[in-house]
Amino acid sequence: MHPRRLLLPAAFGLSLFGLGASAYAMLWPIMDVRVVNRSGATLRNLRVCVHECVTRAELREGRTWRVPLQVRQDGGATLIYEGLSDEQNANTYITPGLGVHWVVRADGRIEQKQ
Repeated sequence: MHPRRLLLPAAFGLSLFGLGASAYAMLWPIMDVRVVNRSGATLRNLRVCVHECVTRAELREGRTWRVPLQVRQDGGATLIYEGLSDEQNANTYITPGLGVHWVVRADGRIEQKQ
């Protein structure tokens, strides 16, 4: 078999795989708890509570903390850190199969992604 004959099917297969991976990433629900620091500064004395609490001394700018807590039942999730100004968005309701990603912005606003 000539190698050029394989080029088009291989390209088609790879593009189909890429399209499927993109759809999976965009449509799959957020199932874990994370804190993403886009504030431009280091966040200090973080505490996340989901049925129980875990702490972290600091989270540098541009880093993400995957919080090591399991969402076992419905309930509230709370993010606390030094200098917190957006308390309303630091609290959310989560259920098993639906987590939260908190993104801390430069203006102190917290964006929730669920």
